[in-house]
Amino acid sequence: MQNHRAKILPGPPPEVAVGVPADLLRQRPDIRRAERRLAAQTARVGVATADLYPRVRLLGTVGLNATDIKNLATTESIIHSFGPSFDWNIFDAGRIRNV
Repeated sequence: MQNHRAKILPGPPPEVAVGVPADLLRQRPDIRRAERRLAAQTARVGVATADLYPRVRLLGTVGLNATDIKNLATTESIIHSFGPSFDWNIFDAGRIRNV
């Protein structure tokens, strides 16, 4: 007759990991680095796509101009300038598309 010893089954760990398996993968440094590289490249593509379109900006200045210091408080001393700015890299479109 053989001697069978009763083996005690190990209990569950004190903390059980709960969550999505993808979260475990995202903790790996190489996966996190690859995700950051993908995000950076996606941002570069977005910037290059935006460079294909024109940029329109409204610029303006407001200031005071007077020949005498006592005239600075008058409405006649107020100067202003407003205007649009238009930029478009139309001749660089081939270079932008190759980025």
